[in-house]
Amino acid sequence: MSTPTGPAGRPLAAMRAYTTETGYPIPVKELRGWALRGGRLLPLTAAEVFDAHCTEAGTGEPLPPERGVTYRDAWEVTCPAPPT
Repeated sequence: MSTPTGPAGRPLAAMRAYTTETGYPIPVKELRGWALRGGRLLPLTAAEVFDAHCTEAGTGEPLPPERGVTYRDAWEVTCPAPPT
């Protein structure tokens, strides 16, 4: 798959939490993403979601992973055909 353009992802339900060194609980979330190409939503792999989420959009520089995020493969999305 080529480099995704226009990823659309958002954290889903918190699964569990971990505690920082100072005792603050951080919820763990799953992040999945889709790319919009040719009017279709295409699922991204966990690696593609990580790359999209951990890259500065303006410069392309890497960003550190967000604490408490687990990157997952997205599922296939089938949209109904528009009415004719």
